[in-house]
Amino acid sequence: MITVSFIPVYIVLCAVWIGLYIRLPQHKKPRGISACAYILFGVYIGALIHVTFTPFVYMQGTAGPSMNLIPGVQTYLMIKLGVPSAAWYNVIGNFVMLMPCALLAPLIFVNMNTWWSITLRSCIISVCIEVCQLLFAIRIFDVDDIILNTLGASCAYALVSRLPLWRALVSKSQRGIVLTIPVIAGFSGFMGLIIGFLFAATWASA
Repeated sequence: MITVSFIPVYIVLCAVWIGLYIRLPQHKKPRGISACAYILFGVYIGALIHVTFTPFVYMQGTAGPSMNLIPGVQTYLMIKLGVPSAAWYNVIGNFVMLMPCALLAPLIFVNMNTWWSITLRSCIISVCIEVCQLLFAIRIFDVDDIILNTLGASCAYALVSRLPLWRALVSKSQRGIVLTIPVIAGFSGFMGLIIGFLFAATWASA
């Protein structure tokens, strides 16, 4: 059995997050409301990694990576097997998982202030998570998760963007960072390398 401690991952993540802020040009550094959102977003990313990749355990003799590309199958199987509570937990958990991203990102990134940008990038983030889970064979690649993650983020933004207070916060925020698709993919790849390194370096015999 191989198991990984995520404390080193959090340390690396904090270093990357702080380093990114330091290296930003002065006029692009998040300040005020954006700075608070930047800190909360870093905490959220750490929590997201913890939720999606813990426990990170590999057992010899497992079947390996598996995929579900048919919407609704996993939820149906959970209900059919007599565990509806697990089905609800899976649906609700995945629906709310990327909501904080939809709420915090518009206060930090200049190109995350429309419904389409939130929906597209939330979908890409969800796909990256599922691909990493597939590669490391810890959980199933499930299209339901991608659909629910994206739907939750888009619904959250659609609701809060109508609130005058929210629009005021966004207008007062000092945003300068551009969140691009290559950045998301690059960050996911970087975290994948870190996790993969720890996966190979941290082991315990059962």
